[in-house]
Amino acid sequence: YKVTPYMKTYNVFNVSQTNYPEVQPEKWEKLKSQFVPPALKDEQGMYTMPLLDALIRERQWICPIYPRESDSAYYRRGEGCHIIVPLKGQFDTGESFYSTLLHEMAHSTGEVGHLEREKGEVFGDSKYAKEELIAELTSASCGKTMGISTCIREENAMYLKSWLSALSQDPKFIYTILSDVAKASAMIQEKVYGMEPKLSNDEKFLLAASQGDEDKLKELKEAGYNPSLLMIDRLNVNVSNNEGKEAVSKVFGIDFETNKTAEMSKEMVKPAEITMNI
Repeated sequence: YKVTPYMKTYNVFNVSQTNYPEVQPEKWEKLKSQFVPPALKDEQGMYTMPLLDALIRERQWICPIYPRESDSAYYRRGEGCHIIVPLKGQFDTGESFYSTLLHEMAHSTGEVGHLEREKGEVFGDSKYAKEELIAELTSASCGKTMGISTCIREENAMYLKSWLSALSQDPKFIYTILSDVAKASAMIQEKVYGMEPKLSNDEKFLLAASQGDEDKLKELKEAGYNPSLLMIDRLNVNVSNNEGKEAVSKVFGIDFETNKTAEMSKEMVKPAEITMNI
């Protein structure tokens, strides 16, 4: 038999343009329940990278970065280029947020006037897949340098065929990729580490602690800084290495077992005596 395709148009309407909610209230409520967005996590209890936070806040990247409630992250090319990234509270972990952000920042480095990489025009073509590999490896490289635990994106499976095909056709493909990754990583790190003067004292404390930088912690203390209990709690989330915690404990006398400073432990308030007249 022969199949003859043909075009046909249909009129479609948004449900808000109908009387469906009034006619079928129970079905309407059931339908709405399928599209309720998950509750945002408390970002205060999530991993934070002060330098990247400052980069977003001070708008110092090569294009605007807009964290907003969204279903996906992307880099918009061309005139008015910008990066959209979902709110940190929408991610499972803070590390996933920064890993995704670095991925999109890597894409933006390839624009005209910067690294000027050749990019694909159609989703899934070889150039498109190559650009995705560059962005993913750049994210991993920068994440490692910044102390961010990055994860493999599920979308990468879509590009495996293109990557393997390119490798089989040109063994030097990987060297070209690594050269582009090195350039993009250097560009990102230069901008990110240049944000240190813009950090608040709390942010400087978290950064120095995560790096195990005892000298910078001493500078903060000598300048009169003392971390609050809130910052100590955030430190437990941000600093997983013993070196960082040991540096903080040595400089500020932090007792990580009780989340109290040694000085506070000495000055515990005695419970007041209450006299009841019967």
